[in-house]
Amino acid sequence: MTAEAILVGKTGEPNRLSDYAEDYRPFEFVVLHPSRTFVEKLLALDAGLAKGIGYVRTRHYYDVCSVYTRFPGVQKFIRGPEFRKLARNAIEIGNKNFGSNTDPDLNLSKSPALNLKREQIELLERQYKAEAAYYFKGQPAFGELLHTLDSIREDLTATYK
Repeated sequence: MTAEAILVGKTGEPNRLSDYAEDYRPFEFVVLHPSRTFVEKLLALDAGLAKGIGYVRTRHYYDVCSVYTRFPGVQKFIRGPEFRKLARNAIEIGNKNFGSNTDPDLNLSKSPALNLKREQIELLERQYKAEAAYYFKGQPAFGELLHTLDSIREDLTATYK
């Protein structure tokens, strides 16, 4: 269907959005809980860096930091025993369904993705800046993300003791 046909409407009359009422009906869908999103993004960062710096998506760093700072329950969650259970579950699902071979007892506080080297930071910061157009309300500075990652790593270090 062409854009013109969509604008004219199914009946050929412009401005008749009622033609599309069925398309705009409410529908149900499942949204991941922020804690699950947090865990899966951390695992994606860990897996990406294990393959090589070119496989790391800086958007995941932004997402991890956003979930950590915007959902206070996530900060409490990662300091408790449920974090390790959820991480294990996500790893097992990944290993079973996506052919990964990640240790279910992976200590994410020691993940290279949270312990970046200077040259990795420089590469990732360039990638992050190059993707600025994808951020609706702008990007925080990459240094801000790194600061938040320090807090995340500290929380995870306590979790894995």
